[in-house]
Amino acid sequence: VVDPELLQWLCSLARKNVAPDQYTLDWTTLEFFPPTYIVAAEDELLVDDSRRLESTLSMCGVPVRAGYW
Repeated sequence: VVDPELLQWLCSLARKNVAPDQYTLDWTTLEFFPPTYIVAAEDELLVDDSRRLESTLSMCGVPVRAGYW
């Protein structure tokens, strides 16, 4: 689980160092994400979120792989 403020900051770095307070994360436009590997357990609380993130990244054209255990 990533702290939302940390995620905002990381995304700002990916968006060419835009200050976090000047950028709001838009989950519908994640094409700026790097290739991503998602790992989740089938019985964990956030598995549905992991699957949604995988799907969204894929629809945005981001190379994504996932392992569900």
